[in-house]
Amino acid sequence: MRIIEFNLGKKKLELVAGLVWHPVHGAGGARAKEIRHIADESSFDFKVLRGSESPHVGFARRSDGGKSGQIAAAALIADIVGVNDAHRNFLVAIAIPDDKEQYLRVMSHAGVILADGDSVGTRDEIRVQITEDFAYGNWDAIICPGDWNIPNSQERGFEDFFNEVTLKKHRRWALSDVSLRITKYLFPTLLILGLLVGGLYGFRVWNLKKIAAAEALRLQNEEIMRGQRPTAAAPVKPWPTLPVPGEFAAACQEAIAKTGYTAGNWSLSSMECSSNGLQVTWSRSSQYAWISHLKLTRPEAQVSSDGTTASVAVPFTVAGPKDFSEQLPNQQDAVLRLIDLSSRYGVSVKIDTPVEPEPARTLPGQQGGAAQPAPPPPWSALPIEFKTGIGPFEVASLINSPGLRIQKITYSVVSGAFQYSLSGVQYVQR
Repeated sequence: MRIIEFNLGKKKLELVAGLVWHPVHGAGGARAKEIRHIADESSFDFKVLRGSESPHVGFARRSDGGKSGQIAAAALIADIVGVNDAHRNFLVAIAIPDDKEQYLRVMSHAGVILADGDSVGTRDEIRVQITEDFAYGNWDAIICPGDWNIPNSQERGFEDFFNEVTLKKHRRWALSDVSLRITKYLFPTLLILGLLVGGLYGFRVWNLKKIAAAEALRLQNEEIMRGQRPTAAAPVKPWPTLPVPGEFAAACQEAIAKTGYTAGNWSLSSMECSSNGLQVTWSRSSQYAWISHLKLTRPEAQVSSDGTTASVAVPFTVAGPKDFSEQLPNQQDAVLRLIDLSSRYGVSVKIDTPVEPEPARTLPGQQGGAAQPAPPPPWSALPIEFKTGIGPFEVASLINSPGLRIQKITYSVVSGAFQYSLSGVQYVQR
C-alpha cells in the first residue's frame, strides 16, 4: 500500500493506493454484515464503498499506514473514467508526483475495480502489467504514457484526476472505519435496563426450557436403547462453506495475476481454478518450444511424460460466507433467472437435472430396530455451467444469487482469444 501526500491549495491531502478490493452482494444490513465478515477474516481496519449496479469495497489496514479520511485513489479515478467518460472496462497508469519513477495502476471491468486492479510499482513493473492486461482485450479506454506504444491509448497526467474540481467533494472516496460505532453511553444504559427488566423473566423461561429439553432427551435415549427410535444424521447444508461466485472469481484472477501465464516459447493451453487452487497448462506449439527453455523460465513446471505439455499448480483457498440463514430460491425461479441471464447477456448456460442423494440400503439380516434411511434434505443441487467470452469476474457479478456457487473456472484460448467456462451448483428448495 502506498500513501501519496500532496497539497491542494491550502489543504494537505493524503491519497492511498494499493487497496484490496472485493465485490459485495447484499443490501442494507446484509451488506454491512458481509463487509464486516470480509474485514474480520483478513484483519482490515478501513473501507471505501463504490458502485451502485455492481457494488464493491476497497479495504486497508492500519498497520500498512491506512487512516480514516484518506482518499482512495483508485475509487476516484474509476469514478472519473467510468462515470464522466462513460467507460466501464479500462486500464489506467499514471506517474505519482512525489516520485516520477513510481506509477499508479487501476484496472476496471464492468465498472468494478478488480481484486488486483489497484497497485503501485516502478515504471517498468507497471508497464509490464499494463501490457499483460491489454492482452485480455475488450477495453473501452486505456490511459498510459504515450511512449509505451499501447494501441488506442491516451496519455493523461496526475493533475487530470486530482485537482480542485474533482476533489471538491472528496469525502465520497474517503476511507472510513470498518467497525460499527455505537454511541458511547447509549449501549451500556440500554443493556443495564434490559438486564433489570428482563433478567428474572428470562432466567425463568430458560430454566423451564432446560428442564423440558432434558426430559425430551431422556425419553429419546430410552427409545433408542429399546430400539424403537433409530437415529439418523441430520443433513448438513453445503453452500455456507462454499465461496460466493464473486469472491471465488476474484481469488482466481488474483492467483493468475501473481502467477502469470507466459512460459518461454510454449503456448498457453488453459488456466483452471478449482477448490485445489490454480493450474496453468502450456503446450509445445513449435520446434522452438524447448523443455530447457521452459525450465529456465518456469523451474517449478511439471512436464508430461511425452514432453508435449507442462503445467504449474498454485494453491489458494477462499472461505465461504458461513451464512446458514441464506434463503434458497425455488427451482423454477432459479432456472428461469439463469435462462433470462443467458438470453440477455449472450452467456451459454447448461442446467442439469438435480443431483439427489442415494438412500441408505438395508443390509441383509438388519432388523426393524436398525437405523432407517435419513429423510432427504429440504434442498436439491442443480449442476450448472456457463460458457462465455465475458470475463469471469463480470459473469460472477451477473449470476450471483442465493444458493449459487461456482466451483471451477476454466480459461481456454480459442482463435487467439480467451473463452471462459464457469461450472458449479445452484442449490434450490425442494
